Amino acid sequence: MARVDRRRAQRGVPLCLPQEEDAAETAVIRVAPAAKASVEALEKFTCVCSSDVVMTCTVCMDEVSSGTQLTRMPCCHVFHEDCTVKWLETRHTCPVCRFELPIREI
Repeated sequence: MARVDRRRAQRGVPLCLPQEEDAAETAVIRVAPAAKASVEALEKFTCVCSSDVVMTCTVCMDEVSSGTQLTRMPCCHVFHEDCTVKWLETRHTCPVCRFELPIREI
């Protein structure tokens, strides 16, 4: 059961606060890095695109130009190779659709 703290309510803070037993039941979401073997196995290629095609890496938000090294995720989303590696060092999901790669054994 939640308790009410009237002083917090006067300051615009929500009235209901979890009690200790409620807080213990709260799920903890941990982000795990992708397995190194999974990252190394991703398709890598060089961008060959015409000047009238504009692509953007959704990790760094920079434009992708012809000759740039790219990496394709299993879900078919494409990012700069360096951006993909940095992203997957801290997460195991695609930045766009959250497709999950295998995680590193801890």
